[in-house]
Amino acid sequence: MPYSPLDIQATLFFASLFGILHVIFTLRVGAYRLKNKINLGDGDDKELRNRIRAHGNFIENVPIALLLLLLNDLHGTSTVVLISMGTILLIARLTHYLTIASRRLPRVLRPLSMIGTLGSILVSALWLVVTIERSLTPCFVCSSGSTSKRCLLIACGFPSTFQRHRR
Repeated sequence: MPYSPLDIQATLFFASLFGILHVIFTLRVGAYRLKNKINLGDGDDKELRNRIRAHGNFIENVPIALLLLLLNDLHGTSTVVLISMGTILLIARLTHYLTIASRRLPRVLRPLSMIGTLGSILVSALWLVVTIERSLTPCFVCSSGSTSKRCLLIACGFPSTFQRHRR
């Protein structure tokens, strides 16, 4: 099957997994609240506090990571790279959630899982910067004929010329 710019199977796969996890983590907080009759806040309950923070940390990090994965996917990054980034993120997020919510895993896994999470976000962002820069040709508007400058989107003030910059 030929590549289509809307072929985002890798992102769809990871978005579906993270969506399922989000529902599970939300239900774990809700079920604990119901069982222990805690309507708002954490009721000074350590277990509930851990579940709330584990869920909160998940929703603080996963959206930006998925957005970057999607942008890489739309930009044509190889499936192997996308699956590697997504898998590292998935393992890191699951490990981080379990170290906070259950407190049964070794403590050393928590900072390691954050390194995995932030590392995958950083790699995804840098991958975009590098591949976008490579896909642009010198701008005839802002470089005055020089190939040393590159126009990144609207840097030269001529956003309508962006499509002509692409190779």
